[in-house]
Amino acid sequence: RLATVSQLEYLRDQELPVTLDLLDARIEALSSYMQANPEETREYDLQNALFSLQNTRKSLAGQLDGLRSDWLIPRRGAAESALRSEIAGSDSLRALYLSVFDEIAAVQLSKKASLGTAQAFAFFLHPSFGSRILARAMYGYVFTLIRQRGAPPEQREEIREEALEIESFPPGLEKALIALRLEELKRSLGPGDASIRRLLGERTPWEVASEIVDSTVIGDSAQFRVLLDQNFLRSGDAAARAIDVIAPLYFTQNQQLDSFEERERALNARLGRARFAVLGSGVPPDATFSLRLSDGRVEGYELPEMTVPAFTTFFGMYERFYASGGHPAWVLPERWVDAMESLELSTPLNLVSTNDITGGNSGSPLLNRDLQVVGLIFDSNIQALPNEFIYTSETARAVSVDVRGILEALRSVYGAEALVWELTGSGAGPTD
Repeated sequence: RLATVSQLEYLRDQELPVTLDLLDARIEALSSYMQANPEETREYDLQNALFSLQNTRKSLAGQLDGLRSDWLIPRRGAAESALRSEIAGSDSLRALYLSVFDEIAAVQLSKKASLGTAQAFAFFLHPSFGSRILARAMYGYVFTLIRQRGAPPEQREEIREEALEIESFPPGLEKALIALRLEELKRSLGPGDASIRRLLGERTPWEVASEIVDSTVIGDSAQFRVLLDQNFLRSGDAAARAIDVIAPLYFTQNQQLDSFEERERALNARLGRARFAVLGSGVPPDATFSLRLSDGRVEGYELPEMTVPAFTTFFGMYERFYASGGHPAWVLPERWVDAMESLELSTPLNLVSTNDITGGNSGSPLLNRDLQVVGLIFDSNIQALPNEFIYTSETARAVSVDVRGILEALRSVYGAEALVWELTGSGAGPTD
């Protein structure tokens, strides 16, 4: 929320659109594979991987919509212009801080110039967004090098444990994801790049991906463990040969990004000192992972097509389930379907409020004015996603599960009367 206009414009025009394109490509690859392979979808829990992709996309798309609105950046720009004017009006502040806005803008131009290569490696080690074979190979590459260079045992063991925690994807999906990554690298670096020629030769990304998956043994976690404990890079494995080309590109790009981020952090700190010199403590710091208290009101909101109430109930949950005809987005566990007759369906389940939250606040308690826990924060509505950059409360809402819904579920779905008694002091006791 304290980013400059140039930083917001970089997000709007460069980083977020490119990132959404990458996510769309992976969602398409995963969705197509799941549709064609329902048994493997269940075996490998691919639905959860798809949900992670879609959830990330939803969040970033909501942020981009806010940045593209006709009000967000202009409002931020007005505040920035006022701050610039205050700095320019003071000889001492002008000498120290006025240039910082242009210096931050220059960093955005540098980031833009390297964006293609940076995005070709985006989500490389993310367990839901990329190839598990390439991720294992990257860990194998790092583990081999740090062992050769005499890294302390605790560092080696930490890397080894992280490597062995990577779970497998089905071979057909691996081929699609590796081919996608190779195509992005080829598009970013150009077909004439020496690394791309070494990696692909005269073959297509799909042909190379198929060869890697069909030839490597590290798709199997047990065999990966064996190669990891020997010498992965000298194993001759197909994935080791590929990562020997990819890893140096990856780490070179990361080093460049780290230099940009380090420069930007230093400039942001200077800007923070300028803001404090002008505005004092009247402006709270940006999110810093420190403990926060946010006040708000439980309040519904108006959309053009409907009025959204402050509370939902179990009635609404089951209506979604039955009206969807079994659509995966609204499916309920069998336990909940069986419990429908025993639930008090009018019990509030979720609620919305104007509390100001951000990523990482899930699990925070919602307290009333008497400091009683009345809910548990777990999400924002779609309209609150632009709150990443500026707080609004017209339609933006935090979403909590209502404690009345929690208690009703504990009683009627899970049979946890003793836990309800422990939490509330009412109902069946622990010996009943």
